[in-house]
Amino acid sequence: MILHAGVPLRPMVLAVLLAGLASAAPARAAEPGPAGPSPETEARARALYDQGMRHYNLGEYDTATDAFKQGYKLSGNPGFLYNIAQAYRLKGDCAQALTFYRSYLRADPQAENRAAVEERIAALATCPEPVPATQVTPRPPPPRRSATALRVTGIVAAGVGLALAGTSIYFGLDARDASDEIGRLYRTGGTWDQAAKDTEARGKRSQILMLALGISGGAAVVTGGVLFGLGWRAARREQRARVAVLPLPGGGLVAWAGSF
Repeated sequence: MILHAGVPLRPMVLAVLLAGLASAAPARAAEPGPAGPSPETEARARALYDQGMRHYNLGEYDTATDAFKQGYKLSGNPGFLYNIAQAYRLKGDCAQALTFYRSYLRADPQAENRAAVEERIAALATCPEPVPATQVTPRPPPPRRSATALRVTGIVAAGVGLALAGTSIYFGLDARDASDEIGRLYRTGGTWDQAAKDTEARGKRSQILMLALGISGGAAVVTGGVLFGLGWRAARREQRARVAVLPLPGGGLVAWAGSF
């Protein structure tokens, strides 16, 4: 049988499935009606039920609902509608589950599990509807940097690199000047006083700054050159894309579009 929220709903044993609509109704006086299904119809309905249950138990709900729908068309047994609703519910399709739960109750108003099905209908009424694919806002592609922007960025980066390199040269000269002062002190036998210590410390500091700024400036210059080159190549591609050849009788026309 198929379970509902841990509580068994209407059992779908073969005897009930194949008994037809009369099995779901209470006992009543005999009334004339259509003849029951033929043995061939019963056998086919039994096979469709078994097929649908196999797919249902494997979680293949689309295939299971197809089999159950064929079984309902063949036999008209409301139990198939209930199984279809169960499969759609487990699949997460609230709208279809509601449709077939309601169809089940319409087809079998005296269903033994009517109260449980009505509770399921009330719970599914608050289930959010799936958003159709056509309503999903596509993510815009990342902006593409233009050739001009690449070239300008490259020039700026190279300019910053040259400024850092120039500052590195200044500190290099200062470090060399401090080194010369310390060298003269040693050659002349001067006193190693606080002024000499400060000069030595200034020289070391300037040497460290020279190296740091020189490396950073060189990297900035190289980066700027690469960006400028990429911008130049992109500009060339844009220019080639703006050239169009228009065939004319007896010759042709070359059209070029550009911006200034």
